[in-house]
Amino acid sequence: MADVVSTEALILRLTDTGDTHRVASLLTRELGRLSVLARGARQSSRRFGGQLDVLQAGQAHLGRARLGAIPGLTGFDVTRPWLGLRSALPKFAAACFFVELAEMTTPQGDAVHSSEELDLVLDALDTLDASTEPVRRDLVLGFQLRWFRQHGVLPTLEPTSLSIAGLPALDDQPLAIARALSVGVTVPELDAVRFVAVGALTRALRERIVGRPMQSLRFLHEALSEL
Repeated sequence: MADVVSTEALILRLTDTGDTHRVASLLTRELGRLSVLARGARQSSRRFGGQLDVLQAGQAHLGRARLGAIPGLTGFDVTRPWLGLRSALPKFAAACFFVELAEMTTPQGDAVHSSEELDLVLDALDTLDASTEPVRRDLVLGFQLRWFRQHGVLPTLEPTSLSIAGLPALDDQPLAIARALSVGVTVPELDAVRFVAVGALTRALRERIVGRPMQSLRFLHEALSEL
């Protein structure tokens, strides 16, 4: 690694460490997912162009890591603050769910598909941010289906394929909705009944692939129940 490397990145999670530092989990375009140390980030925000926060994307500047240490985050230029995601609780809950799913299913340091993965998450957050509704159920399901499809774990959406894979069977209409959502088609009028039907498939895939509880799920369920 050069003395300083710059890469487009999304902040997935921030963890306080020591008295003034923070560890950021980033999804980057060229380097995959990695953890970096932002020294003094809790004490001064000048080096990072403002207060570091989750659900920000931009240009991350990474310093050379000492042997056995994680890279240092020397600067972060925010290009996507997504202020709309913070304007409504259901939007924020959905965005937190997107980034937690991405972090939990992306191996550390695996850059083989990192550009495609980053684009998929950025597109989902852009769409959610721009939505005039507090949140849309189709965006919640659509991101999951596209993410699982990108990672090669979504079988062909046909009754026989779902049965062979040991996944829930879907009736004709929910199956057609799942097919559309998996390729990026939006279904703004998706109601709660069909959301639950298609959600049985995404839940089964999450439980199989993630393998442990997701902290954001309860938050998301509570936010959606208020709609």
